[in-house]
Amino acid sequence: WRAVTALGNTKDPRAVEPLIAILTKESNFGIQKKEEDALSKVGAPAVEPLGALLKSPDKEFRRRAAQTLGKIKEPGVVDPLIDAMKDADAEVRKDAIRSLKYVQDPRTVSPLIAALQDEDKGVRETAADALSSYKGPSTVEPLIAALKDADPGVRAHAASALSASADPRVVESLIAVANDSDKDR
Repeated sequence: WRAVTALGNTKDPRAVEPLIAILTKESNFGIQKKEEDALSKVGAPAVEPLGALLKSPDKEFRRRAAQTLGKIKEPGVVDPLIDAMKDADAEVRKDAIRSLKYVQDPRTVSPLIAALQDEDKGVRETAADALSSYKGPSTVEPLIAALKDADPGVRAHAASALSASADPRVVESLIAVANDSDKDR
């Protein structure tokens, strides 16, 4: 793992190919995390190869790619991660959403709002959580609507996401939810 860390510390684009190769072969979780960290240190040169890995038939490779892209603070990660939000596997979609939360790019707001309607409750929860980092008015109505989701976890994440908002609609909606006879709300 020290060689993996050293490769990342070089920040040399030539390190990307060997690090991606290791990422797709390594089964040790600790080393996988070191590889993700190393690729994130290389930065922008790793974005395109990781974006290609998002199209792998192997779900675990797609998950690792989405997680690693979230650690790279480059605008180029946004489009591959938004595409990964359409993955057939819910775990990949959640990893992409978690990564987008930390990217903080306005292009992510609409896809995150759309993810509040995902068929998988975990994806909806993760989307509500990710939207908590966006304080704009465009997130308020969708999060208020998520307070009525059938899943209590989604409702809890939506309430948490709304808690920092100063929008008067938020207070009214949270009061209505608190007074609801369904105590899971």
